[in-house]
Amino acid sequence: MKVKEPRLVRASLVSTIVGGLVPVLVLGFAYYEYNYGPPIDASEAQGGFIIIVHCIAALLFCSVVFPLAGYVLYRMSMLNRSRFRMVSYVLLALFSLVPAIFLAFVGFGPPAIVFSLVSFVILAILCLPVGAIWLRVARVEY
Repeated sequence: MKVKEPRLVRASLVSTIVGGLVPVLVLGFAYYEYNYGPPIDASEAQGGFIIIVHCIAALLFCSVVFPLAGYVLYRMSMLNRSRFRMVSYVLLALFSLVPAIFLAFVGFGPPAIVFSLVSFVILAILCLPVGAIWLRVARVEY
């Protein structure tokens, strides 16, 4: 099924902005709490670092993977909502290893790889609604 010309650039810009709202708010809140809040414990700093890593990963996913998946599917004349969602889920499952591997390298050790399932859930909550917005702005039909 040949798709009308989707608005890929506009959809990519909107998905980057919308996908960046939550991470920017979380990072702003973390900055405020660190500078103006009560002193933080080591466990709070560790949890905050995990959240910040996932927010940055979600921003990267929304700004890189959605546009790239949409463009590749469009070039192959296979862009529709169901394929875009399927590709998004598969890429999100693979991409959820990125925060877990990063956390394993910065000191959490090999057990952080087990954390990839939790990373998938966190990134799914942060990213998949943005994928629906990307589809709507790009005017992708069924």
